[in-house]
Amino acid sequence: MSKRILFLYISPSSGHQHAAEAIQEALRLIAPDWESQGLDSFTYVYPTIGKWIAKTYLEVLRRTPMLWDFLYDNPDIVSATREVRELLNIVSSPKLNRLVKRYNPQAIVCTQAVPCSVFAAEKRRGKLKVPLIAVITDFAIHSYWIYPEVDLYCAPSEEVRRTLIKQGIPHHKIVVTGIPISPRYMQTTPRPLAKQRLGFDRQKPAVLVMGGSQGLGPLDLLVQKLTSISYLQCIVTTGLNRELFRMLQKKISN
Repeated sequence: MSKRILFLYISPSSGHQHAAEAIQEALRLIAPDWESQGLDSFTYVYPTIGKWIAKTYLEVLRRTPMLWDFLYDNPDIVSATREVRELLNIVSSPKLNRLVKRYNPQAIVCTQAVPCSVFAAEKRRGKLKVPLIAVITDFAIHSYWIYPEVDLYCAPSEEVRRTLIKQGIPHHKIVVTGIPISPRYMQTTPRPLAKQRLGFDRQKPAVLVMGGSQGLGPLDLLVQKLTSISYLQCIVTTGLNRELFRMLQKKISN
């Protein structure tokens, strides 16, 4: 029988997807006889509106992050939306269950909380028997990740492990792995040589500034503050945010 693992996330080209792909790459190296498949579960379940909802989600994150922070990690909101989320899980589960039945994986790995909640509900109803693994891809964890039905949590840090335990997850279900990155990053370059290739001053420390795959947050203001410090130099990753890239490039050229 073929050995398979199903990886689920939402939002294409997101950090959640890249984390899943990083684990798949590592799996191919250490267990080449295992098969794996990665899937944007939201677009799969809702092919018509999935892309629109994903785009709306990213725009809210980009333009009103405080609103998203209030809605997404608020215990009152979590409690108030419980029945609605259960209904969405029930609506989503038939199509995902057919996928699981067809692919017949030995484990399901979720790198985002939404598909994790769907399959946690299926395990709670006794309709899913395979192990459910949650891979947390942020250095903080919110309430939508917490499900006693999850068989294994891969935590990015010791701090997140402690938070999971405080939320009632048994310690034996948690392993601290860090955030998954591609195995190709194991090929390191000596720091002086890397600075030389990038055209950096070899004597000054370099600060890496990131805003995720979408280049979110006040990165332009942060870069402005950092570059005003004479003994620092910055490396900025803007992800898919072309507007931010052009703005920073214009400031640098001026």
